[in-house]
Amino acid sequence: MNKSLFGIIIMAASIAVSVPAHAQQPSPLSPQQLANCASQVQQLRSEAVRLNQQAAAHDSRRDELARLRDAARTSTEILISYNQQATAFNSEMVAFREDMDRINEVKRAYDQGCANRSYRRSDLAALPQDKANAMRTGLADVRVPHTNAANVPLQQQ
Repeated sequence: MNKSLFGIIIMAASIAVSVPAHAQQPSPLSPQQLANCASQVQQLRSEAVRLNQQAAAHDSRRDELARLRDAARTSTEILISYNQQATAFNSEMVAFREDMDRINEVKRAYDQGCANRSYRRSDLAALPQDKANAMRTGLADVRVPHTNAANVPLQQQ
């Protein structure tokens, strides 16, 4: 075998080995996987709306409590009221963060198992209409809130 042919064979083999596993196309979703993905889309769409509304309400409430905290420096009664309201708000935020964690887990599962996966048109047509519509609509316009600095507990005075 001449050296140039051997070099080409080695190069071809190294290219074939160096193709990452994730570059290979995953198999199409099975009908059950497609139904599960559609359920995840439905859940993500509805929960994202609810959680984003709650996040906006929490931001407003946090601003109100910040103003009350500033006023608490002038009165013990206001300070007591602030501490009670801050405690209640912090409890709400614990539940809110748990909801966010749950919905973000659904989003991660969707991203891992459903996103950018093909499916058969016949399987989509076999889904109930609401699930088929969810898959057609997708998640491009859905924003799921994440835990951030605004979601940390308020400090009591």
